[in-house]
Amino acid sequence: MQYEGNSEVHLNELTSRDPELRRAVDRALVSRVYPLVREAFAGGGGGGEGGGAVDATRGGDGVPDGALCVYDSIVIRYDGDVAREKGRRGASQPLHQDFGQFSVNVALNSHEPTTTTTTTEEEEDAATDGDGKGEPGFEGGGTYFVDLVEGKEEGNDDDDERSSPPRSPPTPVLRPIGPGHAVAHRSTIRHAGAPTTSGRREILVLFLTTRQGGGGPTTTTATTATTPATTTATNTRAPGVERGYRLKTMGNKSPPWPRKSLIRCLEMASTEDPYDGDAPFLLGRTLVFGGGGDGGGGGGGRGGCGCGGPRMIYRRSLVNVSLPRLPRRRRRANSAGVETASRERRTLDDDADERRGVDGGGGGEGEATRERRRRRP
Repeated sequence: MQYEGNSEVHLNELTSRDPELRRAVDRALVSRVYPLVREAFAGGGGGGEGGGAVDATRGGDGVPDGALCVYDSIVIRYDGDVAREKGRRGASQPLHQDFGQFSVNVALNSHEPTTTTTTTEEEEDAATDGDGKGEPGFEGGGTYFVDLVEGKEEGNDDDDERSSPPRSPPTPVLRPIGPGHAVAHRSTIRHAGAPTTSGRREILVLFLTTRQGGGGPTTTTATTATTPATTTATNTRAPGVERGYRLKTMGNKSPPWPRKSLIRCLEMASTEDPYDGDAPFLLGRTLVFGGGGDGGGGGGGRGGCGCGGPRMIYRRSLVNVSLPRLPRRRRRANSAGVETASRERRTLDDDADERRGVDGGGGGEGEATRERRRRRP
């Protein structure tokens, strides 16, 4: 579903009618896009040569073995003028995550408005694509990354400031520098389309994954960034990040799945990606408050429900996704869940402390427990 001012078309719908365009896209994928992704995310940790800054925000595993391929591809047009006519600030996308493993955002037109000196009617039509709207430059736009909102840059202390010129403050919105350039990121990173406030912004979004094996190990070829030749790699299963995302989306089926099946999917999703806070949160919410197609209730939202839900919600709070960035309704629910989980955790700590008998009294209330009780509001 697109906001007003947005329109999209799948790239396959365009290339199916234009064989030459399909060949051009295939050449660009093999010679430019796949090597770019392998080089940018090599090693997965950032901080070394080839470790990209966006990749460092995830601490990922690099590019998995196997041949990269296109999971989906969409051409999107953000029309800021139409969006403003409809009362919106601009043409944008809400906060979301993508399918696949890597997302590549390729600019198709220039950010700066273009000026033309056409005088004839034919030249004017050529410059405006025949619709009178001009070769579209645009204002605003770009991709907003949640992980770039907080935190100061490492190494930017007083000594660095004295020995090097000051750096401009980091921005959470990234945009390709021009047509044909791209911004690439892991698909599971939370991001949004920043408002295009005027003009039309056109992009090609490529969702990449790796080919999966069938019933057993499958040998495929993968083009690397360091050699023009192809190397043989073995890929036996989809990487955990993608499996976790697929497992989470199974809970959105209509009609809803039975609660036990939903819980099992979320339990598996919670073990796939240690940087994913959504799966533990969804699992904890389902355990505590219920959910699923069979109408099964949860534990009533109480900290002592014994269902493990509050612990999962607390685990979600430890992942680097801060509460103020979430939508308001979900933020309130998540804050309440974290408070409940923290309360249960303190209770469990108190019980364990009393069993240990920190004061040497053989089971009496420990000093740490009494200190926590004094500090509680």
